[in-house]
Amino acid sequence: MAWESRRPIEQKERAFEPSRCRSELPGLASDVEHRFAASEQGSPFEEKRWALAIVSQLVTILALDPEVGSRQQADKLIASFRGDAAKLAHACLVAARDLKQTVGESGRPQAEWHDEFAALLLEVAETAGVEPRLSKDRISGARVGWLLDAAQALEAFLDPQMRSPSTEACGKRLERSKTRLKQRHRQNPSSA
Repeated sequence: MAWESRRPIEQKERAFEPSRCRSELPGLASDVEHRFAASEQGSPFEEKRWALAIVSQLVTILALDPEVGSRQQADKLIASFRGDAAKLAHACLVAARDLKQTVGESGRPQAEWHDEFAALLLEVAETAGVEPRLSKDRISGARVGWLLDAAQALEAFLDPQMRSPSTEACGKRLERSKTRLKQRHRQNPSSA
């Protein structure tokens, strides 16, 4: 249905019916796409006429909503939306500029929470009197050891995004965490 063929709906004629609006939306969207494609090839005057037609129809539809109630309130609602959208757009541009200026450390961020996880596993091993071994099998190259087995068993209780994607990844995380824990212990031996 073209915009010209649509007759503005008078408030007295029909009450606001959300189901009717939902059924007309696909056709309205098709009209908008058709008009947009035509306006890209047309003149600026055609674009303005098309934009006015859309806003006019929007005001008419909003005025039918009992919460809006009138064309004047619909105009105010659209003006408010335009003002808010402009403020949000400006804030987004400022945020994007600030983010570009922020320089972070290169590389992937460390999973520092994993250090606490590894410390818990080491404490459990000490309490149980088990040696928290973590090594690589010389022949197969697979990671093995109590620490790896315990970590994989307890990872099932972690959020899926926190779990290691593979046995190798779990072993690497544990090695890095053990190294960082040893460094912290050397820097602050009284915390042990």
